[in-house]
Amino acid sequence: MEQPKHRFIRKPEVLLRTGLKNTALWRSMKYDGFPISVKLSTPTKKPNAFGKGRNSGAVAWVESEVDQWIASRMDNRN
Repeated sequence: MEQPKHRFIRKPEVLLRTGLKNTALWRSMKYDGFPISVKLSTPTKKPNAFGKGRNSGAVAWVESEVDQWIASRMDNRN
């Protein structure tokens, strides 16, 4: 049987599908079992002498994992 194809979805689509806001998304990843994002690129800026700087690159989520999380929420609603 053919393997399912994986697709990355970016944050705006994740927020639209789940109804979460930015902070709730990150909290759900940390505490509620929401799928962890996948790094797609390296940071674009290096930290400065004080350790400050852009510390993230592009990220996305695996579509099937997000869909499974949504389905699990629907199963738990009763």
